[in-house]
Amino acid sequence: MKEQLTDCIVNLGHERTMFLNKVNHAVSSFSHPVKDYNLVREFPEHLLQSMAKNPNDVTAGPWKVTLHQPIYEEFLKYCPDRMQRWNVWQANVRKCSLQSQKSAENSTHLEKIRGFRQKQAEILGFSTYAEMSMQTKMVQNVDNVKHLFSDLLKNAGPKQVSEINNLQQFATKSGFEHSLDVFDISFWQRKQLLSEHGFDEEKFREYFPLENVLKGLFGLSELIFDIKIVQKQNADVWHENVKYYEVYDNAGNGFDPVGGFFLDCYSKEFNKINSGYMVGIRNIKPLSALIFNFNTPLYGKPYLLSISDLKMVFKSFGALLQHLLTKARFNDLAGLSNIEWDASQLCGQVLTNFLDDPNVISRISSHCITNEPLEGNKLNNILLQKQHMSGYNLCNELYLANLDIELYNSKDFWLDVVKRLWPVYKVIQLDKNDAHVCSMTNIIAGDWSAAYFSHLYSAMLAADVYESFTDNKQDLSVIGKRFKETFLACGGTVSTPEVFRRFRGRDPSHEALLKNLDLFNSAPTVEEY
Repeated sequence: MKEQLTDCIVNLGHERTMFLNKVNHAVSSFSHPVKDYNLVREFPEHLLQSMAKNPNDVTAGPWKVTLHQPIYEEFLKYCPDRMQRWNVWQANVRKCSLQSQKSAENSTHLEKIRGFRQKQAEILGFSTYAEMSMQTKMVQNVDNVKHLFSDLLKNAGPKQVSEINNLQQFATKSGFEHSLDVFDISFWQRKQLLSEHGFDEEKFREYFPLENVLKGLFGLSELIFDIKIVQKQNADVWHENVKYYEVYDNAGNGFDPVGGFFLDCYSKEFNKINSGYMVGIRNIKPLSALIFNFNTPLYGKPYLLSISDLKMVFKSFGALLQHLLTKARFNDLAGLSNIEWDASQLCGQVLTNFLDDPNVISRISSHCITNEPLEGNKLNNILLQKQHMSGYNLCNELYLANLDIELYNSKDFWLDVVKRLWPVYKVIQLDKNDAHVCSMTNIIAGDWSAAYFSHLYSAMLAADVYESFTDNKQDLSVIGKRFKETFLACGGTVSTPEVFRRFRGRDPSHEALLKNLDLFNSAPTVEEY
């Protein structure tokens, strides 16, 4: 049995590597040149900078469209030429498919990976790989995941229908002569937000210089969790732009730091893809690093955060607090260690939800020129963007999550699984050439196989936890203290279901997530949808 398992894991590793290498090659091989400035004149500066031949002169073409995810998504969002959008979208969903050259297709590797994972599960005594995956999840079993999908779909499904119809009407009134397709949605969604709500994300980000956001975030955390964050001067760091902070718990002696973290915000070379993460360096007397790869500001201008950047910063800092404020005494149980996968993002998601609060936005906002904070309806813009097309977006997440489960719970060919699930969650017809599964590295070649639902589950838990803060706005510190003594302190010493009960006094509910997304009011049955 040991030899069988070893052979299975070795073969699985080989197939995963082949799958990933082919996707990386397909992404790096595609290049779509744009020479007409009129096509890109409405593109935001950061997107032009990522596409331009010379990043220091973004108005001089040509500009290169690639399949790197941020560039691809932003291109679909801003490109006014529908044929150009279709061309890039087709290249993305067809990559590594059976329509590719035999040496480039991933369908064979995909099925082998599924087969080896199924064999691995059977050797270890499980009926399916999905069942085996549930052993490290709070949700416990596949049936519970499926019930959650069904409950969320009852609300998100009907809302998606009305959202697509509404967006179609708006696009038609704006001169659009086609039925909306997948590659049209983000473009017209942006246009609708601008036309009907006056929301321009590029102007919105002018209110969020990085340094000011961090200052506001630190202050918010100090207020809620009764801590103090102090920069240590002359610390030993690896770059002049890196800072080091010590964190003090005011509920303790207040004199000795409970932990510390490095803050490294800027990439050392021009970067086209923003990312951020927390690195745990030491669990006992915690030490960590908060790493972002924002491009270094030029000409004395501050780096301005987009909404996605804001969410990334808050989420990463939430994970950092869980690492630093742990009270677990054993290395393997401290901080994020031994946390169930589907709850591992909970603390980061809770902190991200504070961006829905106008008071928080006022605290962290300061215009890059006038220093004025956001006011009036603009304070609700992040919540507005979250709730706009929320039914459509949630249905998409439900599709991806269930697709992942079914690929490792069913023996059907991958394309048959796609054809079976797509109409359950989507109102726009599946394109006959769409082979998106052949390039889904996270659930096929990555570590999220039969676990992609964890992102959604963490968001559900976080919405339920955050509801406690919104129900007690007059005294955030009371709820913050309870949160610190449960989710932030316990680490992996106590199971997350028990930690949740200590905090909320009950088991989790998905209702808070639906309310947060403005999806809770209508709840017809799945059959009605």
